[in-house]
Amino acid sequence: MNNKFKEPVFGGSLEIGFSIGGLHELREYYSTMERIISETSQWQLASINKKATALPPVQREQFKEINMPFRWIKSFPSELRMSIIVSGISFLETQLRQIACQVQYRSKEEFIKPRERILSTYKNYFKRFGTLDIPDDQNWKLLNVFYSIRNQLVHNGMNLDSADQKFKDRIKQISGVALDGENWLTIEKTACDQMFELIEKLFIHLEKEVVQKWE
Repeated sequence: MNNKFKEPVFGGSLEIGFSIGGLHELREYYSTMERIISETSQWQLASINKKATALPPVQREQFKEINMPFRWIKSFPSELRMSIIVSGISFLETQLRQIACQVQYRSKEEFIKPRERILSTYKNYFKRFGTLDIPDDQNWKLLNVFYSIRNQLVHNGMNLDSADQKFKDRIKQISGVALDGENWLTIEKTACDQMFELIEKLFIHLEKEVVQKWE
């Protein structure tokens, strides 16, 4: 038998259950790193403020400004959240590919990954050849926005000088994602939390679809 139609080692709802477990691990890692960064920045701020109190009043603000831990307060959280969105959406795409392999095995219809509109292609393939429905609801629409953000971060980083206005308008749908005054993308913790929730909702929905229609 052609390898492209080889039976998956784990199939059905069990495979999607593993995906949900993997997503939880990634989210736990993210929460741990957010906590470490927050605790470290708070500790450093407390230390700076304590040292500043020993200085004459006229020197305190300058001392605080010079020694402010900007990396821990601004840079590290932004870099972490950027990497988490890239990792989260890449994880989603990998798991959708695993489901596509199951559909391919069952239907004997090859899945060909396109260069554009990848999420929509998975959705249509699942429906046409696997009878798995993904509703075109707000959850799905926001996942597509996160997919666009992931692509922006991978190809151009957090600077949006080369991004078109359509993209800048689109990201306003995501709570915690915005542009600063210098055209740089800012990402708050709420955006990462929302991404995880959207992905998990999709996995849970697909798991139910598989149970109802395949098992």
